[in-house]
This record gives sequence, C-alpha cells and structure tokens, in this order.
Amino acid sequence: MSANLPLSDWARKGFEDRNLTPDMAQKEALNALGLLRDKIIVSKSRKWSFFSKSGHADSPYKGAYIFGPVGRGKTVLMDIFCEEISKSESVRRIHFHEFMIEVHDFLHEYRKGEKGKGADKALDAYAVQLSKTYKLLCFDEFHVTNVADAMILSRLFTSLFNNGLFIIMTSNWMPDRLYEGGLQRVRFLPFIELIKRVMISIPLEGGKDYRRTGLHERQVFFQENEADKMNDLFSDLTGGASKQPEKIKLRGRMLHVGAASKNVAEFTFNELCEKPLGAEDYLKLAERFDVIFLKNIPVLDETMRNESKRLMSLIDVLYDKKKMLVMSSEKAITEIFKGNTHKFEFERTLSRIQEMGSTLYLKDFENVG
Repeated sequence: MSANLPLSDWARKGFEDRNLTPDMAQKEALNALGLLRDKIIVSKSRKWSFFSKSGHADSPYKGAYIFGPVGRGKTVLMDIFCEEISKSESVRRIHFHEFMIEVHDFLHEYRKGEKGKGADKALDAYAVQLSKTYKLLCFDEFHVTNVADAMILSRLFTSLFNNGLFIIMTSNWMPDRLYEGGLQRVRFLPFIELIKRVMISIPLEGGKDYRRTGLHERQVFFQENEADKMNDLFSDLTGGASKQPEKIKLRGRMLHVGAASKNVAEFTFNELCEKPLGAEDYLKLAERFDVIFLKNIPVLDETMRNESKRLMSLIDVLYDKKKMLVMSSEKAITEIFKGNTHKFEFERTLSRIQEMGSTLYLKDFENVG
C-alpha cells in the first residue's frame, strides 16, 4: 500500500493533538476503525442479535480487537477512536481488570437479591443496565488469567452485543492465544470464536517501540520543582495515551489509582506509604503495573518510621519484580533518608534505588507501559 495512505480528519487530528506521526500499520488500523465508527454513529436504537438474520446482515461488526506487542500504539489508537465516538455517543473507557471486578460484584449482589436465578440471568441483567447508559465500551489491556472470568465471557459479551453495545479493546495477544493453557479452556473457545466473528481484528506488529526508544537515557529521579519533566516522561512511556482513574482490589478493599495508562500508574507518597499497606499490597501493584510513578517523597526522619518502612518495602518489591520506578522528592534521592533507626536498611534501599536508575537497569528493562 502507498506510504501516503490518507487518514480521515478525526484520525489525523487525534495524532496531531498528541504530537505523534502514525506509521503505515497505524494508518491501516485507523482506517479499519473508521468502518466501525460509521456503524456506531448510524446504528439504529433497535437491539442486534446473533440469531436475527437482519441484525447479522446489517451489523457484521460490533467491535474491534487491536492486538500486538507493547509499544506499538494500541492504546493511543483506542483513545483517538473513543474520543471521536464520545462526540455523539456515550462512551465508557475502563481497564478490563477493573471491569471484571465490577461484573463479579454485580453477580454477587444480583444472586443475593434474586434467589434461584443463575449467572446467565445476572449477566443479561448487567448488560441491560450498561446498555441504558452507554453505546461503546472501551477495554484496555484485555487478558484472561483466571477460570472464573473465562467461564462467563462468552455469555457476557453475547449479552452486551445483543443489547446494542459496541466494544473496542486492546490486547498483547492475538485471539487464538487468549487464555492459552488455562483451566477448562475448551469452554472458553466459544468466546474466541465470538471475537473472530463479530469484531474487526486489527494487528499492530513489528515497527518501532516508541515507549522504549531512548529510555535508558531518560532521567527517572526528579525533585519536586521538576513536575513538568516528570509529566513528559509519563507521556513518553505511554505513547501519549490519556490518564484514567482505576481501582485495584487489595485484600478485600479497593485502592484508588488516580492516574493510570496501560501498565503505568502514578501515586503520591501519601497514597502508598502513609496508608496501612504492606508487601502483599505492593505485590498486587507490581502484578498490575510495570512502571510506578511515586510523587512528593518527603525527607524521612525518625518521626516517619512506619512510612519509611513502607517505602523500603515498596522499593524491594519493585526491584525484585524488575519493575521501573520513577520518583520525585523534596530533596535529592541521596538525601531523603535521615535518622539512625534503620540506617543499614536505608543504605541498602538507596543502593537499590540508584541501581534502578542506572543505564544498565533501564536498558534491560523490557516491560514498559
């Protein structure tokens, strides 16, 4: 195809607003999404059904599945598309992990209130509820790791589609590789066939990994007066994708993430180190995110022993799990630990922090964003 493949005005503007230039694969993806855009905007209010001949003929696609390795701009494409649709339709953008927590919570409450009714009825009710508010659902980082999710996805998505909802999602895996090796995967296969039948599959493979370019040359430790530089790094690591709030379930309670994009999250020192969190909670964060931004670290003296211990625990977890840490502090990193109570531990933690900011550590880091 020609390198000068034209883009629709909405797609071109989306890239221009982010100061990005799409490559050929991204242009082809956006043009494919344009077909879905037209379907959504002109779609009738009547419900679509797999079992309706007219519905199947009128709406061959009810969504898009964008897949490929990290750093290829999947989330940026989805954001551009969602922003365009939101001009005329109601859109909900949510990380898939958070969405499934919500689904299971709804199932639990529905079963308590509607005794004797099974999961299928509950999933139908949930789909109806969503369809009253939204036209398009946008799921970032779609993946399936547990059997509880795997067993309900086919019915859930069928109900969502049948109630007139459109879905766009990003994933690192092609449809046939989803839930590979998972328990009872044979019962998951109808969901894969559903994706392939009613969603446009858009591969984004090869090309340049924009998030990794020059990463080992980046500054990752900042002082509080360098907030703009820190924000620029967040934008670079996520390819300009917008920040979104998220919730993570920790030991029976929810941790609110004020700003997240793909596998990058931003927290304040207060949120992670002044609240009663422990290593188990930080492990959950490390499972969910590959990059943690930690802002506004104060000077830690003898009056902040608990907060200091939590910071050391957080850094140990991120180091052990080979995650990236970006920090801003009141003083230089070498000056944030004061006092003698945990002097040895402080020195060990400081050594780890310095290693995590080294060229070698960042150069070998493979799980960015």
